[in-house]
Amino acid sequence: MLQKIKSFLSKGNRAQWCVFFLFALTIFIKCVLFHWECFHSILISSLWNAPAEFFAFWCPKIAVALFFASFIFVSKRPWWTIAFSIIFDTWILANLIYYRSNAAFLDVFALSMAGNMDGFWSSVWFYCFWKDGVYYLISILYTILLIQIPEMSRNWKYTIAGIVFSYCISLGGIYSMTRRWGENMGVMFYNPIGLSMRTTLSSLSYNDHVKDFTLLHSVGFILTDEVENLKARNLISEENIDEAELCIFVDKDTTNVTFQTPLILILVESLENWGVNEVSTPYLYNFMQTHPCLHATKICKQTKGGTSADGQMLLNTGLLPISQGAVCFRFPTNKYPSIGACCEGNSATILPHEIGVWNQQYMSPAYAYDTTFIRNENDSLLFQTTLERLHKGYQMIQTITMSSHSPFHYGASRSHLELPKQMPTYMSDYLKSLHYMDAGLQVLLSQIENDSLLSKATIVITGDHTIFPDDMRKEYASACKANNLNYQIEEAFVPLIVYSPQITENIQVTDTCYQMDIYPTIMHLIGCEDYYWKGFGVNLLDSIARHNRPITEQEAYELSDKLIRSNYFATINK
Repeated sequence: MLQKIKSFLSKGNRAQWCVFFLFALTIFIKCVLFHWECFHSILISSLWNAPAEFFAFWCPKIAVALFFASFIFVSKRPWWTIAFSIIFDTWILANLIYYRSNAAFLDVFALSMAGNMDGFWSSVWFYCFWKDGVYYLISILYTILLIQIPEMSRNWKYTIAGIVFSYCISLGGIYSMTRRWGENMGVMFYNPIGLSMRTTLSSLSYNDHVKDFTLLHSVGFILTDEVENLKARNLISEENIDEAELCIFVDKDTTNVTFQTPLILILVESLENWGVNEVSTPYLYNFMQTHPCLHATKICKQTKGGTSADGQMLLNTGLLPISQGAVCFRFPTNKYPSIGACCEGNSATILPHEIGVWNQQYMSPAYAYDTTFIRNENDSLLFQTTLERLHKGYQMIQTITMSSHSPFHYGASRSHLELPKQMPTYMSDYLKSLHYMDAGLQVLLSQIENDSLLSKATIVITGDHTIFPDDMRKEYASACKANNLNYQIEEAFVPLIVYSPQITENIQVTDTCYQMDIYPTIMHLIGCEDYYWKGFGVNLLDSIARHNRPITEQEAYELSDKLIRSNYFATINK
């Protein structure tokens, strides 16, 4: 049999054509599998229901396969394709992991944050599944078949023809996108050299509901974006910032304001609203029942590529994340308005990790914190240090927890909480992690009745972001329903609990609100409403404001992106 195969391939240029189609098929199958794994759809039915959408989906995948396979004709020995296939597999796997954890695909900005994962790799491997090995299996099968290929001759005309053909198919994809989603969608994938690299190379991740098509990101696009960003820094007018539009949020004529109460900000890792209950957080739950508190149950997560760092920025500044990358890495030297800027006394950030995580060595001073303390032993120590700093005269303290960080091994292994065995393990570990955090929080909150200084402080407890992806929520919700477990995990919200001398009764806000609302709410409670930067959100204690927002969430994202990219606040003498 092997002799017959070799005899067949040795005639003419059959070997080249066999390798061409085999390599193209290998890339094409991986493209389709990747899309299916992410979106569980390959749009077959759209061929007769929505042809433009069908061709917009399939053309780029065919084009990318033909484009790379065309270089077979200039190779005597196509061993390079094996290396390409394995590298391609690794890139696909990296994007699958990132998509499962962040609902986005890797780009240059995400890659620049890789060093931030030191000590957190367990949370990455959690999203790596055995079934992902199918990509490497395809590469192995391809390699086995390639071994039978004899030496080939070079033929440039076929390579050129293949590139031209893939280019034409790519243009067909652009045309289909334009027909289906409008001119802007088609134009955004076109570059000056004609071959639509963003459409072709990034088509693996294409989906109607995903605006970031980046699996193989165009370097040229990133460089162009960076050039525009540099321009925006020097020429604010180029970002088209409308001062009349900003006057609602910026009052340059205000005078200095100062704290009326000490402030303690507690940012709990991955805290979700359904996790705050009498079982998993008994002390916090009981505290809310016995003390006057503001409890907002439906705070929409607004973090993006910066995840935890974005949550910290939202809390401290009321600004929203930028459209690409993380503020803490891209703009650490910007000037930011912040709650801490109103603090005349000492202020500190208490961290559960090394200072290099999320570039904290730059961001703590940027948010006007004087000192940073590292307390990575346990949550009890974090909150004990918080209490000690308060008694040493610190007026503002931000405490960040880490025990409930995915995959929840640390907190779960130290919790004594017993949960039903029918509960999914990952969900159970999450609740146990919150239980461990709650035990540490007790060290602080249990002192309120006996500590006159603490009882006069404003204490804010919230989460940096939600944690479970939608498909996991559906799975766990079904498991809870089947086993009569009363957990409303279907909806993803961050809770907000605030204790303050200004709050004299229990107030529960059940409206859907936003993380950007936390900043103006805090500023109101500490008597700093007259600070020049008002934030994009509204004071949650004002029911009228909650229903009459001055700006939509999308408008706030766009305006915040301009303000940060242009370093707008450096132009304001405050």
